[in-house]
Amino acid sequence: MGSTTKRIRNAKRILIIDIIFFLMIVFMVSFVKFKKHEALTYKENYKSVDLDGKWYMVDVDDVFVVDMDGGDYVKHDVDGNLVNKGTYKIGEHTINIDGSDYPIDYTDEYLEADYAADTDDLEDYSLSKHFEVNIHGKIVYYFSKKEAAEDQVDYNMTTNDYYTRNGLFNSEGFAIDGDDTLVAYTGDLESVRVPSDATDIAANTFSTDYDRAKKTKKVIVTASVKTIESYAFAFSNVEEIILSEGITQIHDNAFANSKLKSITLPDSIDYLGDDIFGKTKGVKVHCTKDSNTYRFLNEHNQKKNFEIVTD
Repeated sequence: MGSTTKRIRNAKRILIIDIIFFLMIVFMVSFVKFKKHEALTYKENYKSVDLDGKWYMVDVDDVFVVDMDGGDYVKHDVDGNLVNKGTYKIGEHTINIDGSDYPIDYTDEYLEADYAADTDDLEDYSLSKHFEVNIHGKIVYYFSKKEAAEDQVDYNMTTNDYYTRNGLFNSEGFAIDGDDTLVAYTGDLESVRVPSDATDIAANTFSTDYDRAKKTKKVIVTASVKTIESYAFAFSNVEEIILSEGITQIHDNAFANSKLKSITLPDSIDYLGDDIFGKTKGVKVHCTKDSNTYRFLNEHNQKKNFEIVTD
């Protein structure tokens, strides 16, 4: 019995030593990775950043090719025509371009991914180096990869800056594109009526995430609108929506993650996405009893995340 007890005690000591040794290894690895990340991300300045090479510059929806070399740059358009040339110099979170200082935010996705994944095999990842320059409030992007620049242009073409640049906003803050689609509302009215020349409402039109409709609580959608696209009212502050007779389609997540409390759906609807409210809960949906809209709502309310109110 004494021998057995002694062996158990020895086994416990060995186990404790192994655990302590393992924890020391984990601590050392974590410390090294932390210092590595700290050195890459939390620099006091960017003076050690090397910008030499080819960059794809994105200014809203325009793309330029900028060659940087030892403090000098040459800028061409996508057709190879010279736009201009000048000088640059990296400072403490700033870049001096042709004698003027601008804030800069630099990211090397290869180093960040290497830290996060702890692997040198990054060939399968879509990564790039990029930096942003804040020029008097406007962000200009520089990417090491053309594909990344093209993705940024696609995003920029859905922003308020793009719509402003192309003169789409009217005096009330509505932006309607050439396809008669309402793409943004930036006015500050609490109650608004969608313009009668809009036939569709696009994704993120009333989204506060896109700096839109921040004060709007009620939206009346006129009869000219036939389709509400996915995420049109997602992440919005709108609490009440009245849809006029004439609308025919509402797509998935049209009102997801919003503050919507009440919506009126007309009988003219012939298509409703399976999950138009997404994670928005407790919405009172007003409709006509026994209408196609009423029947469809009952068939697609398995989650019981909205209440049907018949008028």
